[in-house]
Amino acid sequence: MATKSDSRFFDVAIVGGGLGGLSLAIGLLKNPHLRVKIYESAEKFSDIGAGLDLAPNAQQALKLIDPKLEQVYSSQAIHNNGKGLENVWVEFRNAAGPNGDQAIAAPTSETGSASVHRAKFVAELAKLIPEEVAHFKKVLGRVENHDSNRVTLHFNDGTTATAHCAIGADGVHSVVRKGLLGEQSPAANAIFSGAVAYRVAPPLQEAIAALGTTCAQVNRCYVGKGRCIITYPIDHRQILNIGAVNASYDHWDGPWVKQAEYSKIAAEFSDMGQQVEKIIKLFDRPGILKRSILEQPPAPTYFHGQGAAQTIVDAFVLQAVFALVDTPAKIPMAFQAYDSIRRPRSQKVWETSREAGELITLRLPGVLDDEKAFRADMDTRMDWIWNADVAGEGREAVAIYNQLAGRESA
Repeated sequence: MATKSDSRFFDVAIVGGGLGGLSLAIGLLKNPHLRVKIYESAEKFSDIGAGLDLAPNAQQALKLIDPKLEQVYSSQAIHNNGKGLENVWVEFRNAAGPNGDQAIAAPTSETGSASVHRAKFVAELAKLIPEEVAHFKKVLGRVENHDSNRVTLHFNDGTTATAHCAIGADGVHSVVRKGLLGEQSPAANAIFSGAVAYRVAPPLQEAIAALGTTCAQVNRCYVGKGRCIITYPIDHRQILNIGAVNASYDHWDGPWVKQAEYSKIAAEFSDMGQQVEKIIKLFDRPGILKRSILEQPPAPTYFHGQGAAQTIVDAFVLQAVFALVDTPAKIPMAFQAYDSIRRPRSQKVWETSREAGELITLRLPGVLDDEKAFRADMDTRMDWIWNADVAGEGREAVAIYNQLAGRESA
């Protein structure tokens, strides 16, 4: 039996049990020399948001981490239900434009739209985690680094946990990020992006009655000046996931999630045409929340937090290099190899994500509400992400790690 002093084994602490933390844990657990623990602040594994639509690169990463992950996703994924839409990712429409009833762009990918119920997907991933790996109601207060290749996690309930390394998958309000960068770092805390989001997930039959059969079963994004609305079915076509974003806010006060008022939502989207008006009426129900959309400033050290797809690719690359780490002293080399490959790409994703947000709210300089320019940009914007050689990223990270470890051993 392994003991704490057994040098053949070392401990990896994952802070956060959402999509990223679970994917990483499943990959790391394939290696007998890694003793993995997940510390989750909630009472059970869960995730925020109803819908999730993973692009081809993320689906590729799921399969590379463990084929079981891709099988779970494929078993739940819902695709566009319409002739000629099989490979369409999102059908974009200029809601208040002269051609509001026609698509102004419809970029395609290998997998097209493949949407799932996010919480139910996470619940299935959680079944792949051994019971002894998960620790719940563990709200991290701070991370203490030691000189002896160990870290101590201090939780708000007064308990602690020690590991050879800690990996942060604890979301936009990450305590691990603050510990890594320092509380005073400009990149330590998320900032308000100027956008707020509203979500609702009505039964699909209710949505069909309000919007029509085709509209309610296709992944669509209605764009407008400073705003956009996206709709797509989830949960085996039982629910329509709807997200409405208003990117015209100049400040945000108070908690990052608040109760929303339907009358104010309706007023914010009132000039986006009849179809959007019908969609917005589906928000007229209790319990709708208004969420500030936060963004992480680029950090001098790479960090999980670039979105679900990038987090899954991160998990694959991390597990690829950690599989080779044979002593705790080489953990920094694994992180260095991972960082060398993933940080440049993720920072580019961060930069282009801001541009994409401006594009779909008709504010991107040089495009604005020009539908031809919109199509030219959107039809190719995602190609470099979707067509990434994810397996190749893993091989490159492994090669860098082997160089570093070999140089250290020489």
